[in-house]
Amino acid sequence: MEVLRGMRSLQLRLMRRLFAALMVSAVAVGLLRAQGTSLAAAGRWPVKTREHVDLWLHGFAMVSADSSPVPLYRRGYRDALLVARNAASAFTDLDANADALRTTLGSRPNLLGAQFIALSFGSWADLDGTF
Repeated sequence: MEVLRGMRSLQLRLMRRLFAALMVSAVAVGLLRAQGTSLAAAGRWPVKTREHVDLWLHGFAMVSADSSPVPLYRRGYRDALLVARNAASAFTDLDANADALRTTLGSRPNLLGAQFIALSFGSWADLDGTF
């Protein structure tokens, strides 16, 4: 019987929290509408295409060992690109220097944080001009 009372108490607390969250949401929606802001516009993040960021992150994905529980890159990305590269019989400068880059990343793991540097620059020319 005591267990049932504890469950009922827990249910009541959860219901109160849910009700409070719903009330806060309703007030927020009301404020947004009063300001003339649509919900879609208020929660929208801009989507930008920046090729230099894609290229930079691709390079890191190809040379770093991403074995973390929450992967930095799409699982299987490197393997899929290696298969496509081999099928096309392509060989790039990144391929030629991959072993040296992996060795450097292995000996200096703090360099892995450099993958986010490209986000600070507006174009490849801006990024390239810093080195």
